[in-house]
Amino acid sequence: MPDLQKFIKVPAQRFPMGSKYKYKFSIQLIWAAELFPPLDPNNPQESNRVVEPEHGNDFADYICNNPDNWIEPGVLLVSQKDIDFEPLFQQSLPKWYESTEAPIVITGSIRLSLTLTKHLLLYLEGQHRNYGLQKKVYSLLKESGELEAELVLNPENDSAKADLKINQGLINRFAQEMLDVTIITPVDPQTQSRWFVTIAREAKGIIRAERERMDEKSITIVAAKHVIGKHPFLAGSYIEKGKSIPRVLTRVNKVPQSSPAIFTLPAISDITKNIGFSWARRATAKKESIELQESIEKITLNFFDDLVECIDDYKLIMSDTSFTGKDLRKKTLFSSATFIRVLSDVYHRIAIATPESTNEIVDKTPLVIIPSGRRLFKELLINLKPFMDYVDRTDPDNPAKTFKGVHNKWMETGLFREKAKVPNSDTQGLGGLSQLLVEWAKTGNVFNPPNISKIASMPKGSI
Repeated sequence: MPDLQKFIKVPAQRFPMGSKYKYKFSIQLIWAAELFPPLDPNNPQESNRVVEPEHGNDFADYICNNPDNWIEPGVLLVSQKDIDFEPLFQQSLPKWYESTEAPIVITGSIRLSLTLTKHLLLYLEGQHRNYGLQKKVYSLLKESGELEAELVLNPENDSAKADLKINQGLINRFAQEMLDVTIITPVDPQTQSRWFVTIAREAKGIIRAERERMDEKSITIVAAKHVIGKHPFLAGSYIEKGKSIPRVLTRVNKVPQSSPAIFTLPAISDITKNIGFSWARRATAKKESIELQESIEKITLNFFDDLVECIDDYKLIMSDTSFTGKDLRKKTLFSSATFIRVLSDVYHRIAIATPESTNEIVDKTPLVIIPSGRRLFKELLINLKPFMDYVDRTDPDNPAKTFKGVHNKWMETGLFREKAKVPNSDTQGLGGLSQLLVEWAKTGNVFNPPNISKIASMPKGSI
């Protein structure tokens, strides 16, 4: 039976990489745009972050505008299936002085299917560059067809002739100039996800939400994702204009003001981190265990149970689908992810029994709820109720105007900036507000003392 698939052959080198192989080659920009997986910002791949069109288009424009002076770091992809590689000859790399042997590099060619290759590869690095190439190539070819059609109708159209010359020049450049490509195989999707997280941790351009969405190792992040899926306050979605919008967004660091979403994944992972370790301690590798993760997850679910039980607006979100995160942000300080993060630290400090030792075994001990501390926490929430809704405040820059801000009592703490609707998020603000709330929980008197400097047991200079 004849082979109906079409292939191109590309010179390549194959390098050993443990149990895997790494293939390195260069290919024309126009082929990279056609052969590699298509990218759609509106339908992001599960294994990658959301593509930002402007970022990708900027790369393509950069190539166009710098015909003799552009540079790129290449594209890194993986495949579950082996690459169709035809070896020609092999060479040894230089052996290091004390090595018993040297790695072998095999030179040959790979066959890339014109129909299947795009379905077999996953991006590890370079999806924005390839998105820009795909859009630019499509645009150039479309424009070329339109200009040629125009010249058929109007052969003397000098403007169309000039535009077509520029267009063809760019197409020729994209058909000649090359992109460096690395493909690693065989790589299963789980390994690809782990590698993506590893690369993302070192790449400042990848936002925290995307790194955490792919992270399946850090126990507080894994616990956060489980809590999002299990707790009815966080699970599920809103339907807005026919589109499903999760209550907790996983691909952005901050909820847009116009969104019905309540929180983001980074906000919930901040909470699980505070539940497990408090804001002042790090969740180090030696502290990570499945038992500790499960206890953090369980207690975080308790934490949100207590919030819903004691906060009327949280109850309303649970019972009324027309009241969303957007409405919550307009109404109450309980909408602030920073404030809820502080409350989770208070929960850790008064409602959770944690070992004080730094011994590795003790640090992996599951956390345990203290019932009396949990009651104090819920009483704190109830006592704070009269002071949580935003109020009309006089604009300090224009006394004739007012704005929605926090209750005056919160301003007296010194931990809120003028016109702010959320507490200061720096270390001093987080620690100070947590210490103040812990004191109020223990005494049962909110706003007494009014600020951290008035706490009798607080040593001087500790803020």
